[in-house]
Amino acid sequence: MKLRLILLVLSLLAFLSASTGGYLYYSALKKSAFREAERQAVARVRTIQKNLSSFLSENIKPVRTLAGIKELSQILIRPDDRIALKNTNTILDHFNKTLNAEVCYLMDPEGDTIASSNRSAPDSFVGNNFDFRPYFKQAIQGRPATYLALGTTSGIRGAYYSHPVFAKDRNTPSGVVVIKASVELVEKELDTATDEIVLVTDPRGIIFISNHKNWLYHSFRKLTTEQKSRIAGSIQFGKGPWDWTGIRAKGEKYVVDRSGNDYLIHQIGLDNYPGWRVIHLRSLKAVSKTVSDPLIRITGPLILALCVLIGLSVFFLYKKASV
Repeated sequence: MKLRLILLVLSLLAFLSASTGGYLYYSALKKSAFREAERQAVARVRTIQKNLSSFLSENIKPVRTLAGIKELSQILIRPDDRIALKNTNTILDHFNKTLNAEVCYLMDPEGDTIASSNRSAPDSFVGNNFDFRPYFKQAIQGRPATYLALGTTSGIRGAYYSHPVFAKDRNTPSGVVVIKASVELVEKELDTATDEIVLVTDPRGIIFISNHKNWLYHSFRKLTTEQKSRIAGSIQFGKGPWDWTGIRAKGEKYVVDRSGNDYLIHQIGLDNYPGWRVIHLRSLKAVSKTVSDPLIRITGPLILALCVLIGLSVFFLYKKASV
């Protein structure tokens, strides 16, 4: 009877030892996987930030070049000159096609668009006034500007690059020229994996660029009624309502969504756009699967074989002890 008890205890100890060893091995692999996921996330968000910053800065020099072409200043001085207008439109067309931009246009000192590469389109900018846009207000004061916003006329998200146009022998701007590039082009280049979400948010947390389309124009953090009112007044992101995504912080490195899904979060500032951030979310469930799936596939049969071996050994020893 004692021998049977000893065999039973030994078999239980052997099973517990195998289970404990397997658990410790899995825990070590999981910690290693999370460290590697953090390293990859940091590298990934930096790469995205670098690519976005490069895209969002590529029209800064072209708009300065465009502003220095004399035909643009001539039409601002002589707005009724048809030849000057034709020449200006030809130049705007050339820049728009060469840069693969959304639209290039010229505004007078009051913010009225007098020439544009989309003049023949149904949503032509010609005749529209954009004096309320920060990129115009800054440029008409003599300072170039960059601005991210949803188009009020086209309804297309864009990066706006403005530059003052100076007429000869004049110290104050005679008008403002603008190049607008669609951000949808760079959004397609994100090429993200299915287990990650990439967001670009403004200083108030409004999501302007993302591979998660359902979150566009939502707020990454909960907004007050007053904050929503200010955003509406800026006309930067349409009419709203800028619903909250439901993302909540869960410690320093993690967040959780409305459905209870956990994410590893990393974020970094966007060059030349103060307060704007690139946010990268990686599913913790996906990170865990990178450990569990291969482990089950490789070690599962081994553990099963070990359990069978222990069971058979105990069975035969138990039978022998009974004789």
